[in-house]
Amino acid sequence: MDWLRLTLLDTLFGLFVVGFSLIYWYKYSFSIRPPRCETTAHGYLSSDAHLKRSNSVEIMHRNDLSILILYGSQTGTAFCFAQALHSRLFDSGLRSLCLDIENLLSDDLLKLAQLPNSLTIFIVATYGEGEPTDSARHFIEWLEHSNTPLTGLTFAVFGLGSSAYSAFNACATLVDRKIYRRGGVRFADLVLADELDNMEATFTNWQAKLIPRIIDRLQKSKNLPSNPSYERLYKTIPVPQESITENRLFVGEPLTLGSYRYQKP
Repeated sequence: MDWLRLTLLDTLFGLFVVGFSLIYWYKYSFSIRPPRCETTAHGYLSSDAHLKRSNSVEIMHRNDLSILILYGSQTGTAFCFAQALHSRLFDSGLRSLCLDIENLLSDDLLKLAQLPNSLTIFIVATYGEGEPTDSARHFIEWLEHSNTPLTGLTFAVFGLGSSAYSAFNACATLVDRKIYRRGGVRFADLVLADELDNMEATFTNWQAKLIPRIIDRLQKSKNLPSNPSYERLYKTIPVPQESITENRLFVGEPLTLGSYRYQKP
């Protein structure tokens, strides 16, 4: 009986340790880890799967698009921002093509410069000590070593990085400088978001200023798309104050709950 009792106690203790470890892991994984992007873009023309290494300019021309959003993301934040901008443009009646920058062909920027009223928006993260993301590495190397003129390319750059590193937002700064020196036309000033200084708010403010300018530009060129803008419908439901917890309270995040608190470039 003593042997059986000892075995039972050992078993209970082992189950307690395993249970405690699982609870700790669950809490750490879902409470401490920065939230993943849950934004989904509006169906067509936003998925990279069938567009990989394809002619983005041909796709834009065929679908009467004038806005191209290119993102270079390592942890997913730049991708989420690009998809958020793509969706917000759609809500404003503007269609765009959203692609991973690795899908850009070498001559696409040249063709975009010749596309009437086109606008290319770069949302680029800098990883570690000034390193480009894996998907943007080829493009950054091409910009650094090529002298191909990009005269007339209208563009805007939004950078994501951390001021904890000396080479803060090095990739976005390089993209903005190189394209401008090759004849590109800045549609908006370079904006650099800092992981340590409310990156989400920086993006929201940049987006809020950018979209009206895009609409104004297309109106002046009489190139506004035919699809109307869409209004979101909301239903307000009163929630008791005592049932609201801090980690479930929406405070204006453009992507997911808690993204103001937990940020990654």
